[in-house]
Amino acid sequence: LASARSLFEESVPLFEAIEDRRGLSHALDNLGGVLTAEGDYGPAEALYSKSLRLAEELDDHHAIATALRSLGGVAHHRRDYARARSFYEASVARFREMNDGFCLAKSLIGFALASHEAGDHEHARAAGDQGLGLLREKDAKDELAPRLIQLGGAALAHGDVARAARLFEQSLALYSETHDEPGIATSLENLASAAAAHGRGPAALSLLAAADARRHAHSLVSSASDRDAFDRAAAAARAQLDGTTADAVWLDGATMTLEQAIARAHEQFTELPAM
Repeated sequence: LASARSLFEESVPLFEAIEDRRGLSHALDNLGGVLTAEGDYGPAEALYSKSLRLAEELDDHHAIATALRSLGGVAHHRRDYARARSFYEASVARFREMNDGFCLAKSLIGFALASHEAGDHEHARAAGDQGLGLLREKDAKDELAPRLIQLGGAALAHGDVARAARLFEQSLALYSETHDEPGIATSLENLASAAAAHGRGPAALSLLAAADARRHAHSLVSSASDRDAFDRAAAAARAQLDGTTADAVWLDGATMTLEQAIARAHEQFTELPAM
């Protein structure tokens, strides 16, 4: 992030010097994205707003829609969900007018995530499903898989275990198909969280062990947030078991093949309704 920030910061005065307002608008949006990732939301919002003004002056419809989505994202991070939804809705309308299915999908999913946080789960599900459908139409697997995890996490956080499990299963299938080891581990961990929430402590713990084993085998490092989620799921699963049983379950899970882990996960949710 530090390197990206430095490069984008260097590009801004260069675009200003050659009076390339279109390039400047894009550079400001990109720099805002780095600041957002760093948690520097105030300056990020200022950059997105300047990018939006430039795009409006240029009548650059795509850049306008992109800046609106970026403003929605930073408002979401600041937990101003009503404002986030408003920006996302405006972005959705513009991308829909341009018939840009890929970018429309990302704005719809942003709206869905903000809607979940705002308590509007009906609209969240509808927008999320639209966005996922568009990504499937585009066969955009690299974008689809992490979005499935995002939406699954939002569903699980708001008590919809069935939807969360289905979305996590789909992400695991995609990551397995592309042999994406970090994605496989993350999907298994999220499925474990869903299993623990569903009262399936043994399965949850075995899935966590399988994910942990894959991370160690491939030297994968978890983010701080992923590790926190892992620890919470492990604590919830172990609370449903005695110590000796928990240790035995962990050892069993650590030796599972990927196919066995996928089957173990699927078994836990067969009685739940489909999405």
